[in-house]
Amino acid sequence: MTHGLSLVGEPAVEALTQALTHNNEDVRAHAAFALGDMGGQAESSVSSLTKAVTDESPWVRHHAVEALGTIANHADTAVPALAHALTHDDDGQVRYNAAYALACFGTEAAEAVPALTQALNDPNRYTSGHAIAALRRIRTPQAIDTLLHWMETTRWCPVTTKDNTF
Repeated sequence: MTHGLSLVGEPAVEALTQALTHNNEDVRAHAAFALGDMGGQAESSVSSLTKAVTDESPWVRHHAVEALGTIANHADTAVPALAHALTHDDDGQVRYNAAYALACFGTEAAEAVPALTQALNDPNRYTSGHAIAALRRIRTPQAIDTLLHWMETTRWCPVTTKDNTF
């Protein structure tokens, strides 16, 4: 059903955006998923999705951060929310999706470099892996310096091996 709603496209955006505040967490999560599945057609939902990044349900937060990355518009609103989720959310999947979403913004996510730098040490290796990808796509001098420093540090880390690079 969720995929069907996303196929409706722009006519469904308003109803799905309203569903982000429904009292049932499954409804909120599926609404966020469908909006993300629509990509740029759901651009008008970015403000509401940004609020959903702090939902009490990790499942809703997981889909909200992912949706912000697939929509990848309104960086001024989305990037700070994603950076906060990356550094403050207790759920590893939410942090992983936040790092991935920031990578989708590329150079527009430059203000998230400090959060991405912190995420390089995340206990979830996929989060740190996506933080690396995001820094590479941001390409500011600060992002490149961070990557170079990370590479130098991990090169000499006794824990880092060819089998455990993160």
